Amino acid sequence: MRKFLNLLSMLAMVMMVSVALWFYLTTDKMVVPMHWNAIGDIDNYGKTWTILVLAAVGVCCFSRRWLLWTSPSPFPIPSAPDH
Repeated sequence: MRKFLNLLSMLAMVMMVSVALWFYLTTDKMVVPMHWNAIGDIDNYGKTWTILVLAAVGVCCFSRRWLLWTSPSPFPIPSAPDH
């Protein structure tokens, strides 16, 4: 099950980065909407490169999680006893 979830997560990361790169390279706008309020109006605009930053944050979070799962734990934690 863990291998399947890792594979699914890697696929999601590849898709996220590819969509971010596609949007960054194909858009000719200098600013893009970044936040909407509860009514649906745009509250904030940001530069197009911020899309790449968001993708990089996702890749960093996934990489950190993957490294923690695959590396041995320096502080073994005993499992909870069965009741």
